[in-house]
Amino acid sequence: MRNRGSTFLESKIQKPMISQEFIQRERLMKRISDSQKSLVLLHATIGYGKTVLLTQYAREASGEDCVWYHLSAMDNDCVLFMQYLSAAVKKSISDFDFDVTAYAPFLHEEETKEKMICDFIGCVCLSADTSGRKIVFIFDDFQSIINDDICQIIRLLLVHGAEVLRIIIATKGAVPPFCFRYVLKCTADIMTRQELSFTLDEVQALLSALLVDIDIDLSKEELSNLSRIIWHKTEGWPAGVMFAYIYLKQQRQGFVDAESILSYQKLALDAYFMHELFRNLPYDIQMFLVKTSSLEFLSTELCNAVLHIQNAQSVLDYLEQESLFVNKVGQSDRLFRYHSLFRDFLKAMLNKEAEEEILTKAAEFYLSTTDKSLAVEYALAGRSWDLMQYALESVGEEYLAQGKFKTLERWVSELEKNRISITPNNWYWIERFNYLSDRMSKPMVFQDNVKENVQVCVNTNITEAKVKVDCFGDFRVWLPSATEEAHWRTKKAQELFAYLFHSKGQPVGKDAILLQLWPETDRKSATTLFHTTLYSIRKMLMAHQLEKLIVYDKKKYALKVDLLSSPLEIMDELCRACERMDEEFIYNNRETLSYYQGEYLGGISCVFASASRAYYEQKFIRLSQVAARKSMENNLWGEAVLLLEAAIDADPFEEYSYCLLFQCFQALKEIKQAKRYYAQLKKILYEELDVEPCADVLEAYKLCLARGAATAGGGAVMSAMADEASAGAGRIAI
Repeated sequence: MRNRGSTFLESKIQKPMISQEFIQRERLMKRISDSQKSLVLLHATIGYGKTVLLTQYAREASGEDCVWYHLSAMDNDCVLFMQYLSAAVKKSISDFDFDVTAYAPFLHEEETKEKMICDFIGCVCLSADTSGRKIVFIFDDFQSIINDDICQIIRLLLVHGAEVLRIIIATKGAVPPFCFRYVLKCTADIMTRQELSFTLDEVQALLSALLVDIDIDLSKEELSNLSRIIWHKTEGWPAGVMFAYIYLKQQRQGFVDAESILSYQKLALDAYFMHELFRNLPYDIQMFLVKTSSLEFLSTELCNAVLHIQNAQSVLDYLEQESLFVNKVGQSDRLFRYHSLFRDFLKAMLNKEAEEEILTKAAEFYLSTTDKSLAVEYALAGRSWDLMQYALESVGEEYLAQGKFKTLERWVSELEKNRISITPNNWYWIERFNYLSDRMSKPMVFQDNVKENVQVCVNTNITEAKVKVDCFGDFRVWLPSATEEAHWRTKKAQELFAYLFHSKGQPVGKDAILLQLWPETDRKSATTLFHTTLYSIRKMLMAHQLEKLIVYDKKKYALKVDLLSSPLEIMDELCRACERMDEEFIYNNRETLSYYQGEYLGGISCVFASASRAYYEQKFIRLSQVAARKSMENNLWGEAVLLLEAAIDADPFEEYSYCLLFQCFQALKEIKQAKRYYAQLKKILYEELDVEPCADVLEAYKLCLARGAATAGGGAVMSAMADEASAGAGRIAI
């Protein structure tokens, strides 16, 4: 009897194929191969590469017969389990034959079960050459097994087959209870998420090999920095590293931008977390995860207080037992934290008001403990200013006495930035802090003077003229009259202003500026050049009452962005829409694509602009293609042509733009234009890359020639645009 009336699924005992995208884990492969233990246990949640690792091992292990069995909920039937296991063995050992039928009626008896396993192992030994080697049984997704009788069968295999069998178990859930005795006696080799995670050296070696394959050249320092960013963000989680690897492998522009990698990675991981993990959890666990995601660290007492529950300990134990991206902090058994990527995913589901409420409750909890500094931090994060000041009354004097000036600087600066009036109990120590830390003394305003203080703020809020910056195409700055262009005393003055603009209002230290603008000059000379250049910019701005445009604070420089007007903010919003695939938003705002008049910070030759320059060019091309497709859906063929021509001007090698363009020419019957663009593409690809246009381009071009040959000439595009205008269609000029 092969099965019990159900369809036999061959895929359950078929070793998975190895994808070309699989990443070789040589360190882990060696550990499994070298292990002398009869039981190897891989215990980690989704995305740690357990199945991938065991697939590679099963297909590449030398000197061993590997039996593969992928478990699911249906395998909790003992007879069915043994039938599949027997079929899996036969797949690796053709002479093996074992009939479960005779034992089936009596499998509830321990003696029958043990006799069946002894006979089963005997058949394995008779059918295979086990001299000097063992047969490996691989059980994947063991968390599906909830039948104790099947766990007993595995235990009997370990007991009676110790001389001829090795068993490897991979589980996303808790460690199976029957494994505890082997773990405690050190007769099992257990690999948890710590062992399965990528090390920093492995990430760097992986990226180094990949970048050579895709012909991207990075310096040793750049490679090290990129590897560190990816490793730190993913914490070595293999799925996170894999998504970064896939994104890099898809790049063809010859640049690597860590921000783009992490952006792609976040989109991919959010979908992965939702599909593979979150939606399968009980609703109360989902709510616990989302609501506590705003907490830096988790403890039983904190979670109970914040969520008004009594069972936080059991929930935390469950999350840790099931390896659901919850890690213990240090040696403590009472403090946990979420994996950073999982925490980011959870926090995205928590609205701002709910998050601030949770943070405020956390602040209230810590006010009742001896750790008042955490009350300050949570109140600050939750923007609960009264609560923050109440906590500061307890901890401010203490931190001042201990010389923790950096922390006090951050706290006091937040109060000042948000124009929060200082309570009388905090006023004295803040004044002392200002004096001891050489901060500019600022008059403190008491709580009972809040109304007067607000009135002063309103009266002094003056609207100032804006400076217009053209940042796409040639970099140009227009003074408030919008008719006079800024004239730079030197090229470096323009580059310095461009660098501050590129920083988007974020303060930049002098050392960073020197490194970017005068990298080959010794520090003393570079400092002199910097101050001379900065003075020339300030002098020009002062002539137009713009001395406040460049801000110097805490030894750092920044542009006051509210005095600037540029298309950068609009373009950034479109790029975000592109990343979230909001095609309607892109189409409705397609006119703003006309702001892209050329490369970002055109004419500025410094390295700092190169990554963003490539990023905006890539996004502009994608945005133009999306807007063009939507125009084509609305039969606005002429408008789509203009969008696609602009995309081709930005990157004449992007073949998808040509595919869409030929579809437009087909609708407009513009045969001459289609021939001209095809000849242009063919020439560029041949001269630069020695290749022909791809099959998709050729097919679109042939369709255009075949269906539009009836009309030739050069006026159809303009005619189409005129028709669209007369029909009330939106127009765009690029």
